[in-house]
Amino acid sequence: MQLRKPSIVSSTAPSLLVLGIVAVLTGCSPTLKMTQTGNRQLPLSVAIPAKHTAEITITRVVHASVLIEYGGQALLTDPWFTETKEYPPSEKLGLALNALPALTAITSTMDHYDHFDLEGIKNSALTKVPLVIPSGTKQHAKALAAGLSDVRAVNEGETVTIGVFKITAVKARDNTKPTAFDYETAWKIEAGDWKILVVGHRISTSLARAAGPVDIALLPVNDLRIKPVFKQLSLSPAEAAEVARAAGAPLAIPDHYMYRSSWLWETFVVSHHGTAQAFSEAFRAAGGNGVVLPAGGQLVITGSAK
Repeated sequence: MQLRKPSIVSSTAPSLLVLGIVAVLTGCSPTLKMTQTGNRQLPLSVAIPAKHTAEITITRVVHASVLIEYGGQALLTDPWFTETKEYPPSEKLGLALNALPALTAITSTMDHYDHFDLEGIKNSALTKVPLVIPSGTKQHAKALAAGLSDVRAVNEGETVTIGVFKITAVKARDNTKPTAFDYETAWKIEAGDWKILVVGHRISTSLARAAGPVDIALLPVNDLRIKPVFKQLSLSPAEAAEVARAAGAPLAIPDHYMYRSSWLWETFVVSHHGTAQAFSEAFRAAGGNGVVLPAGGQLVITGSAK
């Protein structure tokens, strides 16, 4: 996306402002604190029109952090357990860090604080869990420095298998270097005969189509934008519905939709008008099933086809 420079300020000012935004989004803040934990929700169940030999369970922990459980093993996406004044999840954790089941693997889509919270996990048992990250980012060095012992950087198109989970790095951005602030990798996670597409911020419909077909899509929907540089970071509800449809997913679960910042940031720095309900309605209008899970919400999914 071509960045446009605001006409009312000098070229130096936006550069400094963007550096400040990058610092906050990548977790460079001295005011981190652990996010409070809320209550677990009663589990829901849904069947999709496909044949599957066993059920799979999805629990939304907070923001874009989702727990995937299959065959007695568990994988956590995009961990986020702490918060700052400027960047809170604006919802309580559905599961506290110490209440998570034993994890087989952790994945992260990008080097952003709310998708890669090393401060939250560096002093916990999660440091021994295999961490799967995009290749070429600074995440590998950061994770090792934080004491994580098994860090696996994966190139686009490559696959790693950890326990029951087959994890493939899916290209999410064209013409973006791994060192860029908005670089990310989507993940195609296979467990048994289930296929799940996990997107951090954005992916084009053509790249989602190439990754499909999948059974479930986990997609950001809040249409997050940085106001000073007119830059869109995450999918809008309508765009996410198009991505889910392109990926061939009969079921999609929205995430990345509750965040609200301080008055200062809301007024001058960020906007986010997308909602989970808007996504669910848009995807259902396209023939899919969009299920909204609050933090702590759990969905048990089975196949209905014979």
